[in-house]
Amino acid sequence: MSRPDYAVHFHGLPKSYLGFTLLFVSAATLPSKSPYAPFIRVFLTPPALYFFYDFGYGSYESPTHSVSLGLATVCLYGCMRVIETSLVGLWDVAPPFWIKDGVPQLLPDTTRGYMAYAFDLCTNLRGSSWFSGTHWDFIPPQFINPPQDRRTFLISNFKWLLQQYLILDLIDTMDKARPWQTWAYQQTGDPLALQYPITSLPVLTQIPLAISVCTCTFLAITFPFTIFSLIAVSLGGDPGGWPPMFDRPFHSHSLSDFWSNRWHFIFRRVFHRLSFIPVSFMASRTSATFASIVKKLVTFFLSALLHVLIIHRLQFSPHPYNPSHLFFDRSILLFFLSQPIALIAEYAVVKPLARAFGGRYHALIVRSWTWIALLWTGRYWSDVWIARGLWLPQERIVGVSLIRGLAYGAWFP
Repeated sequence: MSRPDYAVHFHGLPKSYLGFTLLFVSAATLPSKSPYAPFIRVFLTPPALYFFYDFGYGSYESPTHSVSLGLATVCLYGCMRVIETSLVGLWDVAPPFWIKDGVPQLLPDTTRGYMAYAFDLCTNLRGSSWFSGTHWDFIPPQFINPPQDRRTFLISNFKWLLQQYLILDLIDTMDKARPWQTWAYQQTGDPLALQYPITSLPVLTQIPLAISVCTCTFLAITFPFTIFSLIAVSLGGDPGGWPPMFDRPFHSHSLSDFWSNRWHFIFRRVFHRLSFIPVSFMASRTSATFASIVKKLVTFFLSALLHVLIIHRLQFSPHPYNPSHLFFDRSILLFFLSQPIALIAEYAVVKPLARAFGGRYHALIVRSWTWIALLWTGRYWSDVWIARGLWLPQERIVGVSLIRGLAYGAWFP
């Protein structure tokens, strides 16, 4: 018998708090010069991993598939942070440090300083900071924002929030206008169409659906982030500590630019940290170019594994159209593991071809390749998204639908 929703949250949340507490304690020992600090971090690793795992994959149900994905994402991110802080950190020459107004800061040496250091490090995703004019030494350059007026930040982000809401409402209205989970099966009678509901359709139908899924993936990250940033800055937070989650991905001038600079950096640091050992091993024995290729391969492999594990959380509550899946979903692997192949093709074929044409055709060729590659491989991710029930009617993307309310009175879809 499944537990009621309130029991789900009561069971899960304390485990996430315990996991975060142990991660916090581990991070607080990083600035310490005590020879026992590394042993403390290693000792705390197994219980911290257990608490995060139980939060995401404990034997209880969640109310919707979207909530399940959220639980699994928090769980796996917490586990990766524990591993990179406590285990990968053993190879660090020095721990992360703050940079304030362009000046590197000394590591804290007081209990209060350790606590501030640990909280700021554990709660940052990309290297920004809760403290005014401050960021971490590992922040990507594009996220170092110049001082920004609070009023300007709030107004611009509130406008952006409204735009995101309208786009989400429009896309969700169109996505649920037809039962895409079973549509291809109804047209073809092929049982495989239930597992690959998008790539089983005609190509011209696949592309707009892939665009819809990719846009929803983008907005599923930016929409809650915009809400959190508005609340934080309204309560006195530094606007500079809340750079956009993405760097204008639709302006990418190449596929490598899209993945290296434009897409979100939520998992980037932990992926790079977890790939430290194999990449360092290769760098010491091969050329820098080959080591860079290995780094990209390891990063996309970790990303594929992460998303396999996230989607696996939905196995706890399969929906009737697609009740079971293999652990290694072919569509997830096709999407993520095709990206390094596409990047190599861009480097070896597309860019030399674009340089040969030169002039105005250079940007046209590379950008066309970028969006063809992303949309073509995005069809595989769309298969995952729709086959796993994330377009089912009970998945509420917006609480109140302005479009459906005005059109036919369905204000609460």
